[in-house]
Order: sequence, then structure tokens, then C-alpha cells
Amino acid sequence: MRIPLVLITTVSLMLSTIAATAGSIEFEEAGFSIDTLDIKTKSPFAQPITMALPAKGGFAANVNVQIQEYPGTLQEYLDLSVGQLDQMGLRILDQSISDAELVMEYEGVMQGRLLHFYAKAVKRGKSVYLATATDSADNWANTAAELKSVVDSLKLK
Repeated sequence: MRIPLVLITTVSLMLSTIAATAGSIEFEEAGFSIDTLDIKTKSPFAQPITMALPAKGGFAANVNVQIQEYPGTLQEYLDLSVGQLDQMGLRILDQSISDAELVMEYEGVMQGRLLHFYAKAVKRGKSVYLATATDSADNWANTAAELKSVVDSLKLK
């Protein structure tokens, strides 16, 4: 009789410990929280989170975080990104780079819609962690402060 009780207690403690260590996101104003998926992948690309505001004018402003395998330097990543944006017809509005991070703001037409982007890239090891905010260019003035704040909050642990 004692063995099952000890076993049940031990398993319950283990499960509560697992649940307590799982990451979660809390949305205070919306009144809920949700556990996160833990990206443990050897894939060269992962997008562990996408968050969106309510749609306005047929487009939902959003922020996503990508983890990209990239063995080069942050300057090389910037050079590659500038070339790719140019090929896509997107125009860089502002950029800054330090040893630790890269921040870019750019805009252009994608899928027939003029979009505005704000991105922060942080490099660690052979990976770049990229947070990008996107909204329609005509709504950017309304959402820029909030979206930029979220992107700027990206920190590596």
C-alpha cells in the first residue's frame, strides 16, 4: 500500500516540476497565458513565435522571431541582407550595427502591398536570432512604437 502512494507522490512531484519549468507567455491585457513550444531543432531555420495585432485594412501587423543558421559575422549578415533586400526591391530606411546587434528599418512592396519592416538581429555562435515587425506602410505610424518596443526587447539567454 505504501509503494503506490510513494510512487504516486513521486510522479506527481516530477510532473509538477516539469510543468513549472515549461516556458509560458502571459498576456495581461487579454487575460490569458499559454505555454510555449521549446524549439530544440538542428534545422538551419526555425520560427518559434509569431504574434499579430488585429487586422486593419486587410493586414495584421505582426512580430516574428526566427533562428537562422549563419556561421559568418554580423557584418557579413548585414551585407547579405542588404543584397537580398535590394534584389527584392525593398528600400533600407535606416540601419545600425554594433558587435552585439544589427537593427534595420526598410519598406517595399510585397505581394502587391506596401509594407514597412523593423528588424533586430543578434548573433550567437553559428546562429542569428532575428526579430522582425511588419505592418502596412499606411498604418506604420499607428503601430510603430509598440512593434519596435517588442522587437527591441529581444534578448538572448
